[in-house]
Amino acid sequence: MPSRVFNSYSDKEKRECIKKLLRVQHGKCLFCDRAITYTDNTSLDDFFKEYEVDHIIPLTEEGARDDDSNWAILHKECNRKKGGKPLFLAKRIYKFKRDKEKYGQKLTLGKVLEIHGIKSKPLFLKRLGEYAIVKYYENAIEREIKTPILKDPAGSPFDSIFISLPIEYIYHDADLNPRPIDENVVKLIEEFYENKHPQLHVCLARIEKIGKENEWEQVKV
Repeated sequence: MPSRVFNSYSDKEKRECIKKLLRVQHGKCLFCDRAITYTDNTSLDDFFKEYEVDHIIPLTEEGARDDDSNWAILHKECNRKKGGKPLFLAKRIYKFKRDKEKYGQKLTLGKVLEIHGIKSKPLFLKRLGEYAIVKYYENAIEREIKTPILKDPAGSPFDSIFISLPIEYIYHDADLNPRPIDENVVKLIEEFYENKHPQLHVCLARIEKIGKENEWEQVKV
């Protein structure tokens, strides 16, 4: 619902607020990222035929305020698409549906990472007896994980380890992760937003040696 407080402003106050919000938004709609057209010569009547000032976080949510810290300028059509959801949640869902429409069955997790410019990176591993040491860099800070090497009780020649890694260190390929992402992921997006601690599943990956650096093996996962 458009802001009642903003609608109560004088024309001068509305223009000042529009300019402030557009500076914060870099002149773009916060939902679709298309440019918003506004100059001092634009009449407010013409402006509000195409755009609305609405809340980023709905007033129904705890702590939400009806002031310019919680306002955004959106195309009217974008505001209808947003509905009653928080703006950034609605934007994520909208972008997913747009990508799904564009890529169809080719929209896998690997494709999503590619769309967002996330490139998979190798990491380093060495074995120390019954343990594996995994080394990688996160925000230019070196991280090391020491984890037990697990033997297959069925006697297969494959060893296993359990580790938690940033997503950019995971390679996604058609052999291990061939399934396209479907509409059910919308529920997961909402779960991430609402409780910040959604239920996740352990990912199966293989380790492939691609090089060596001193005592470390360079591998991709």
